[in-house]
Amino acid sequence: MRHTGQQLFMENKMQSMRYYIALAPFWCRRLLHPAGLVLAVALIIGGLNIGLAPGVDAQPNKPAASGPAGVYIPAVPFRNRNRFPPYPHDSFELGEEGTVSLKLIVSANGRVSDIKVVKSSGSSRLDRAAAIWIQSRWRYHPAMLNGTPVASTVAFKVSFVLKK
Repeated sequence: MRHTGQQLFMENKMQSMRYYIALAPFWCRRLLHPAGLVLAVALIIGGLNIGLAPGVDAQPNKPAASGPAGVYIPAVPFRNRNRFPPYPHDSFELGEEGTVSLKLIVSANGRVSDIKVVKSSGSSRLDRAAAIWIQSRWRYHPAMLNGTPVASTVAFKVSFVLKK
């Protein structure tokens, strides 16, 4: 069964709430430090039954399913890191404007390894400035397939507009 990211988020949230409810009496009576609560939840999620959450049993390892089905999480840009490229000075002086469509190849380590111009802005200076800026400065959390970082592609548009 394939899950969307939202379904997985909600399932994990509900599962975490069950563990919290099971451990709340210990935490509220100060019998369990908040850090201990986190450790206990991690142990339970990891498959160890330490007796604090009734009904949670360690599940035996299942053989991997054959085929391409798996959990895929797309690449996500670092928050507050990826800034838009500055306007190239020559293009600014010449009054060049446009929107360049790019296809970014994000490697398994999160760096932009290659950029392809899908649709030009009409100015090679604007296209080149956007590509060089993004490839040298932007970083991503890599895409994940079954918990393993993998290379992926990201579509992106950069607009250069002069304020009048």
